[in-house]
Amino acid sequence: MAEIHINVNIDNRKDLINIYNRNIINPNLGNYLFDELKGKSLNSSVTINIITNIYFSDDERVDITNMIKNNFAYIDNEDSIMQRIVSYRSIILLIFGTIFIWISYYLDIINNYMFKELPLILGWVAIWEVADYLFFDRTKYHIKRKRLKQLRNAKIVFKEIK
Repeated sequence: MAEIHINVNIDNRKDLINIYNRNIINPNLGNYLFDELKGKSLNSSVTINIITNIYFSDDERVDITNMIKNNFAYIDNEDSIMQRIVSYRSIILLIFGTIFIWISYYLDIINNYMFKELPLILGWVAIWEVADYLFFDRTKYHIKRKRLKQLRNAKIVFKEIK
């Protein structure tokens, strides 16, 4: 299995930490780490090399490592909740779509074209939304969650330059 190395150059402690909360990493750093994985293998292990001329004590290194990993665990948890909600929505849309198509079938006895076609169109639109999620959006969620897992399990190495 190949290993992906992401180099992060830190010249200032503020580059690591969110300006509003010292227990969260800088959003720019989080975005950079995530973007560096784009186009790389989903099954590779990740090593984050923090290259700095600042001295970090062992406790600070542990805190920074935990902040980075917890950041991606939090995002993964949020995405998991969102994916669950979208899955429930898809099931409901599939049921409504099927019901509308069924209603359209039984409205065939009425000679009014509008009353027959409206439920049919609504039914197929609802079913298409489910198909769109299953074939397209779900794949994006899956890839994003794999990337977050890679970052959550990343090995973090501090390299001091003098």
